[in-house]
Amino acid sequence: MKLVQWAALLEGRVQGNPYVEVQGLAEHSQRVQKGDLFFALPGSQRDGKSFIGEAFSQGAVAAVCSPPSPDLPGNYLLVPDVRKALAKAASLFYHFPTKKLWTFGITGTNGKTTTSYLLASIFREAGYPTALIGTTGYCVGGNWEEASNTTPSSLEVQRLAAKALRGGDEALIMEVSSHALSQGRVEEVHFQGAIFTNLTQDHLDYHGNLENYRAAKSKLFSLLPKGGIAVFSGEDPSTSFMRARTQALCVNYGIDRKWDYHVKFLRLSLEGSEFLLVGKHFVLPVRLPLIGRHNVMNALAAAALAAEFGIHPNFIQGGLEEAPLVPGRLESIPNSRGLHVFVDYAHTPDALERVLSCLSSLTSRSIWTVFGCGGNRDKGKRPLMGRIAERYSHWTILTSDNPRWESEEEILSQIVRGMKRKNYTCIRDRREAIGCALSWAKPGDVVLIAGKGHENYQ
Repeated sequence: MKLVQWAALLEGRVQGNPYVEVQGLAEHSQRVQKGDLFFALPGSQRDGKSFIGEAFSQGAVAAVCSPPSPDLPGNYLLVPDVRKALAKAASLFYHFPTKKLWTFGITGTNGKTTTSYLLASIFREAGYPTALIGTTGYCVGGNWEEASNTTPSSLEVQRLAAKALRGGDEALIMEVSSHALSQGRVEEVHFQGAIFTNLTQDHLDYHGNLENYRAAKSKLFSLLPKGGIAVFSGEDPSTSFMRARTQALCVNYGIDRKWDYHVKFLRLSLEGSEFLLVGKHFVLPVRLPLIGRHNVMNALAAAALAAEFGIHPNFIQGGLEEAPLVPGRLESIPNSRGLHVFVDYAHTPDALERVLSCLSSLTSRSIWTVFGCGGNRDKGKRPLMGRIAERYSHWTILTSDNPRWESEEEILSQIVRGMKRKNYTCIRDRREAIGCALSWAKPGDVVLIAGKGHENYQ
């Protein structure tokens, strides 16, 4: 398609030769192929316009940017909003793949990954091959790719959706982050259903305050069509804010019977969770292989969305009971020492409290917690997490957790500011910190290694 045709579709203005042929789309200058249309996206560190020269040298036939165009020779497509233009172009280029899949989004501070795994397990149990896009990776057509972001760029989302279709997938389940929503990465995704898990403090370094963070999350529900399904946690105070911004049919879930989907006779242990799952038209006995009240909530969310889309209760039961353990989400680590060792992704105050309060309620033995806080991220949560760790733990070992460009010592000192007792040790080397926790703990004790979860890098 020629540049002038893209200009008409994207409501832009051509500067240069309008008749050059566009063969592909690119958003990273180093990945440009000959014949590509390069989108110069605005960035938090550097504007994409500064990479246009490199894109041209790599073979781009034109660049999409907001006015004014750079003082460089070449062909330009000037548009008011480059992000929106890319989202629209990507959907068109890949022939609207999310319209041809059952496409569901999951947003919230915590629980997105586990809920997505549970929902995918239910749909697969029902016989629908299902793609996953999220924090632990992208599974399309039965094959896994490494994740660049929880929710990738709009171009990458459409590429993955198209690949899922070619690979035989019939459903697509996406974790949708607040960053992705505020940056328009899912604007041209045709969601049929969405889940809201919860909203607590996180990413305030990016959004500025909780109100902006909440508003970003709510955008997912404004994207749902009238015939769509919106599933909300009845226990979260932000639910009313989210519900007011959607035209979809709304249902809610929670532990108590006042919600549309709830549980009875809940039994929790370090081996799993048992309960009766009560839906609008069914009651199911469920033996969930995941531990903790928060994972029961995740199961309820997945079950509610599946049920509203007509999945038979037997498949919901089977999908929950046969769900794979999610990497780094209260993942139990077998050992010969008689310890209960768990690795969890908890990196927010709410997530850490959910996990530690869960473990505390399930054991009378000592809990040894290893955690740190990421650098160049919300600093306000650091003392809060320190306070939570000391409250539930026999002993806390504070350590490194991807400090990025910040001083490890400063991060640890900020965590310590929230701790009143002296039941902690600072060991910067993460490997050494984990080793100490495992060597100090006695048979029957619980060791929680929090923060990194499935991640294997710093």
